[in-house]
Amino acid sequence: MVPAGIKKEGDNMALKTIQIADKPTLDGARGTASSNGAKLDEITNFLESGGVLSSPDYGLGAVKAGLDDVKKSVADGKGKVAGAVSAKGIATAADAAFDTIAANVGRIITLLEGTQDATAGAEQMLSGYTAYAKGGRVTGTIPSQGAQTIMPGTSAQTIAAGRYLSGQQTIAGDGNLIPANIKKGVSIFGVAGSLEAGNFYCKKLLSDADSSSVIPHENIYLNFEPSIAAVIRICKCQYSQYGIGNGIAVKAIIPTSLNKNFRDTTDKYFASGVNNVAPGYNVSGISLPINLYMAKQNKNVWLGTGDNNNGDLISTTALGAANNNVWLIVM
Repeated sequence: MVPAGIKKEGDNMALKTIQIADKPTLDGARGTASSNGAKLDEITNFLESGGVLSSPDYGLGAVKAGLDDVKKSVADGKGKVAGAVSAKGIATAADAAFDTIAANVGRIITLLEGTQDATAGAEQMLSGYTAYAKGGRVTGTIPSQGAQTIMPGTSAQTIAAGRYLSGQQTIAGDGNLIPANIKKGVSIFGVAGSLEAGNFYCKKLLSDADSSSVIPHENIYLNFEPSIAAVIRICKCQYSQYGIGNGIAVKAIIPTSLNKNFRDTTDKYFASGVNNVAPGYNVSGISLPINLYMAKQNKNVWLGTGDNNNGDLISTTALGAANNNVWLIVM
């Protein structure tokens, strides 16, 4: 039981007010002193009897239970903090001292601190991959180039810059890329040609259907400088044998463009299709236009067996006669 000198207010114990008279009279002062003395005696007796210390709510037992609760709460909280520190990579015992836990917390490196010196950006990482730099997430943008075979052509081919070559890149080759297969004076992929290919032009000028009075006039354009020009007649003799006409005349070889630096208007004759005009015309440019004028009624002989079977020349015929085919050959 709480004595009259102490009152209970909520969960707190408070001493009952000891009154002091304001401007007391002598009798009033005596009364107040008597009243206060009685109250002090009650308080003294309550304290000496162990009343507060033995109270189930505020006595020593209650204080001890409260302290035990505080101790358990602190221990539990310490264990949780230690576990969180350990999860950050700094091993910390659950029962470690507070100073140890505090020191270990200071050793934790945050994402921002741990990536401050990172230099990688999106353009240094493959597309679809992520990383962290300076505390932030970075997603790569470099495209990946898979395996491919590049076939050489007439124009250059490139692999775009800034790509990651995730597969083998093959530049196709060809065993035929050798000097002997490339025209002399031409280089293909650094291989200089050595092939001196023969140039050739062939065209039939006259046939059986042509009249002997026709004067053939032919313009041809060559993309090479000729060294041999020949006009031959292939005819069928009366004994159904074939021969090669001799003496077909090329009236003139004249460039149609006068800036060409040769001009030869003399008659040129060819024996058995072999050119006896000296080669070596110096022709500028890549196209050589030539006018060919065939001589009208120029007599030509052809070889036959003859009646005596001795291979004599047995006949002459005019250009354009029956059974004649006249060909132009330029090399």
